[in-house]
Amino acid sequence: IGLEDLGYTVEEPSSAQIPLAHLAVASGDADYYTPHWYPLHITFAEKSGGDAKAQRVGTLAKNSIQGYSIDKATADKYGIKTIDQLKDPKLAKLFDVDGDGKADLYGCDPGWGCERIIEHNLDAYGLRGTVTHKQGEYFALLADVIQRIQSGKPTLYYGWVPMWVNGVLRHGQEVVWLTVPFTALPDEQAGADTTVPGIGNLGFSVNTHHVFANTAFLEKNPAANKWFE
Repeated sequence: IGLEDLGYTVEEPSSAQIPLAHLAVASGDADYYTPHWYPLHITFAEKSGGDAKAQRVGTLAKNSIQGYSIDKATADKYGIKTIDQLKDPKLAKLFDVDGDGKADLYGCDPGWGCERIIEHNLDAYGLRGTVTHKQGEYFALLADVIQRIQSGKPTLYYGWVPMWVNGVLRHGQEVVWLTVPFTALPDEQAGADTTVPGIGNLGFSVNTHHVFANTAFLEKNPAANKWFE
């Protein structure tokens, strides 16, 4: 609405996989994309040509946290507080959805960036033998997560804040965060702070959400640039 007030014609939003959205903005096929997560999406920005092609503008949200969660009932009953406790096959089996005896972790879509961290974590925390990263269309999987938890079934999933589901699955009430034993991130995020005050080490860097805009578009449209800021 704001861009229309500035005199721009705004087309209907398009959807695309996150890496492709960054490439589309950098190539000029799209003027901007939201939300660009920093530092989670830094690799996508760099591979799209860096600031010469497209850049982060403004801040849409601060202190966005990510991590692993389970239903509070199971956490309380079995004393599960950290993700590495699922190295125990007996605990992991509680979260088995498909009957193979391993915990099913409802995780990230391929190409989102967070899936690389999850895969890295499974190796770093010795979970590869007891936990399966369940991937697909995230929000379709999330519907299953909600249904399972509301039905009282043990459930393990990846999620973030802010997101609408947190009004349904509330941390401290229906679900709880699982902390990690130590920070283990892919090389491009090495050294990032993953500790959240009042919660602990969630294993994922705290992010800010930005507009990712074509550099040439910003230079030619200072009013839009200012509005993004």
